[in-house]
Amino acid sequence: MKVDRPSTDRPWALIVAGGGTGGHLFPAIAVIEALRESTAPPTAIHWLCSDRPIDAEVLAAQGLEHEALPARPFSIRPVGLLRFIGGWAPSLRQCRASIRALRDDHQHVVMLSTGGFAAAPAAQAARVEHCPIHAVVLDDPPGKATRWISTKAHTIHDATLGGTFRHDQSVGPIVRRDAIAPMDKASCKARWGLDPAKPVLLITGGSLGARTLNAFIERFVHAHCPALRSHGWQILHQTGREPAVDFEALYADLGLPARVETMLTPMGLAWGAADFALCRA
Repeated sequence: MKVDRPSTDRPWALIVAGGGTGGHLFPAIAVIEALRESTAPPTAIHWLCSDRPIDAEVLAAQGLEHEALPARPFSIRPVGLLRFIGGWAPSLRQCRASIRALRDDHQHVVMLSTGGFAAAPAAQAARVEHCPIHAVVLDDPPGKATRWISTKAHTIHDATLGGTFRHDQSVGPIVRRDAIAPMDKASCKARWGLDPAKPVLLITGGSLGARTLNAFIERFVHAHCPALRSHGWQILHQTGREPAVDFEALYADLGLPARVETMLTPMGLAWGAADFALCRA
């Protein structure tokens, strides 16, 4: 379906629907960066996100107005299904109210969806309110919410490299400025307190961390500690909150120089320091 571009001489507002993990948040932040530099930037940006702490933390740091929804992930298990049903109706009402409020002051209101369970009721609200939805597919295969939202979307933009899901336009990976190395490799290493002359192994499980990756790394460093030490490897490890292993103590016991962080900010500084990376794709 063709969607009219927002008029350059009338104010328009952008509603972003997505959250729950950094993977849904950061690509939309990159889109906002580009829109703000365009010839017709939105005069208002309002984010409909989940009530997980990661959403408030990331969006507040970006100075973005956001509104947490009581939405819950879909589940076929009885307790999970009841939570999903209980969160759907209030989230739908909340999203419709936000769209209407923006329409009071704007000629156009457009929704950008990056997926995640919080985006589903927002997309349904946009459909009911006749607000155009532009969906971005970030995962291949896409998650349940993205597949459902795509049936409501006016346009679908594929940001994956596989391109196996139906889409109107392939846009490739979406990268925000903070994820790009801001300086040379030696300087990036020094900013983390690491030796610029020695190699760095970056370990990251995403904004929330990854239990499976942390469990693998615990086995990996025990098995390969002598080789890591002999080749001078340093470790930059993003564990997520409350990992099952005290990695700072583990690396110290094994004699491996390491910097352990709950979250890596800015991420570009971490990529810039890395000579090799182990991560969850």
